[in-house]
Amino acid sequence: MSTLESKWETVSKLCDNKQSKLDDALKQAEQLHKAVHMLLEWLSDAEMKLRFAGPLPEDEASTRQQIAEHQSFMREMEEQQVNKDSTIALAQEILSKCHPDAVTVIRHWITIIQSRWEEVSLWARQREQKLNDHLRSLRDILDLLEELMRWLLGAEATLTALEAEPLPDDIPIIERLIDDHKVFMDDMSQRQPDVDRISKAFSSKRQPPQQQQQQQTTPAGRDKGRREPHDRRTPHGQSQGTPRTSTPVRGHHVEPEIRNPRARELVEKWQHVWLLALERQR
Repeated sequence: MSTLESKWETVSKLCDNKQSKLDDALKQAEQLHKAVHMLLEWLSDAEMKLRFAGPLPEDEASTRQQIAEHQSFMREMEEQQVNKDSTIALAQEILSKCHPDAVTVIRHWITIIQSRWEEVSLWARQREQKLNDHLRSLRDILDLLEELMRWLLGAEATLTALEAEPLPDDIPIIERLIDDHKVFMDDMSQRQPDVDRISKAFSSKRQPPQQQQQQQTTPAGRDKGRREPHDRRTPHGQSQGTPRTSTPVRGHHVEPEIRNPRARELVEKWQHVWLLALERQR
């Protein structure tokens, strides 16, 4: 009888231990299930934010705001990394003592978590790099814009002052003035690609009325075909030293619209100074 009681106690203890282990295993399984799904849900939301972040902004202030928002997201991701590491650690702990039938499932969840985390981390780093590169590019082009605007204001003042002076009667002096003006026109032509770059950077496309024929945005389009004694042209029929800001296209061409006020002001100032230079050349 004593032997039976001893065996009973032993079996009861083993059952209690088994039940305790099963209860702990159930709690860990529920904890892992909850942690995995919460983490995957966060990763899914993060992926949507990164994939549908929208186009890059056109101004520095909005770009800096998006950078600040992304930095906040990166801090949130660092916090979630703690949850990710603890979830994988819990899965590894369960894996070390689980039933063989559960090994494949646990390893599957570990693989999913790691791969999804790497995907979102890559998108986040790419977004961060893209925003920083855009800000640097924007700063460069805005600095270039201001440099060109200063040059145009100086050129406008110089041309206005020269126009107010009477032309000399001495032919050598006139020839020297013509040479000086050609140097100015060449200098202006060399700056044309920078103006085009700024115009393109801040332009969107709009559809003009169907019956409207597209014209050049520069005064060059209105003066096409008019030649003066000092209007030297290339074999392609274009004036040397004559800046251009667009090409005339007929039909249903989509005309770019400059959205940035400062860039639009630059292009208008460029056209005005070009007209002054053309009048001076004549």
